Amino acid sequence: MHSSVYRASCSQLLFRCLVILYVINDHVLKSKRIEHQLWDWIKCETFWVAGGCRHSGNCCNHLMIMVDGHAVNTRTDFHHHVSTKPSHTMFKPTYRNDSDQIAYFSCSKLGPQSLCQDYDNRPQMCRNYPASNFLLGSSLYQGCGFVVAFKERVPRVTNKHLLQRIMSVNAASYWSH
Repeated sequence: MHSSVYRASCSQLLFRCLVILYVINDHVLKSKRIEHQLWDWIKCETFWVAGGCRHSGNCCNHLMIMVDGHAVNTRTDFHHHVSTKPSHTMFKPTYRNDSDQIAYFSCSKLGPQSLCQDYDNRPQMCRNYPASNFLLGSSLYQGCGFVVAFKERVPRVTNKHLLQRIMSVNAASYWSH
């Protein structure tokens, strides 16, 4: 069997298995944790990130720092986070209306031509963009040059909840150029 045909049939089989597990969880177990994990795997089997960096700097501004799936969104969280990752002091928080709630972060290493001033030492979350944003469930940044596309065609899925999630990726800002 030709290797690309073999890979495609394995991928389809894996996708079907993930969908079956998703449906079982949706109807029987109803575990949010399992749902989120299966959704992440289904996204990886269904979509891919295409394009290239346009040096817009948008990924360096208005970003959120995620730790174990949770946003660092308070002053206390941020101080604790930088005590464990001192390199993240490069991210400057912008607070919401005189509160301790963080609206977003901007990177202090972004230069005038929207290029990183410390590219070789950038944090892992920066190295992993755009895949990290897509997998974390947030959208890709407007004008960054990357888009999310279906790997092949829209998969046939009968579970309404899962189909709605798949189609919501198409409707989200993932598609912005």
